[in-house]
Amino acid sequence: MPEIISVFGNPDLSQDSLAIKLLPLLQARLPQFLFSQQNPLEECTPPANQKIWWIIDVVKNLKQVKLITNLDQLKSTRQLSLHDYDLGMQLALIKKINSKLEIKIIGLPPTGEPAEILESVVTLLTT
Repeated sequence: MPEIISVFGNPDLSQDSLAIKLLPLLQARLPQFLFSQQNPLEECTPPANQKIWWIIDVVKNLKQVKLITNLDQLKSTRQLSLHDYDLGMQLALIKKINSKLEIKIIGLPPTGEPAEILESVVTLLTT
């Protein structure tokens, strides 16, 4: 079974839609993964039977693609925020319930050149 990667975002908000715009490019480029577009307000649950939960989402105030592996990075600074509501807090609760789950967030800047951002995401997922 292919590894599932959650893609969060809102296609109706330009500052939160980059991950959704990259989705067809990622699916074409990395067919070994299953990319699942999710609304974190409704379906913020990790894939079953995976030790690592990969999430791709826009992170406010990022200037370039960044791998976030420590949820404290989101809580400790108000400079980085996944969404207007506190997704960081929600992920921390999920992590507390399932302490063995590793959460890796590929944070995207709100704006940027999709081709360059795509290359950075592909590198993070394949190395």
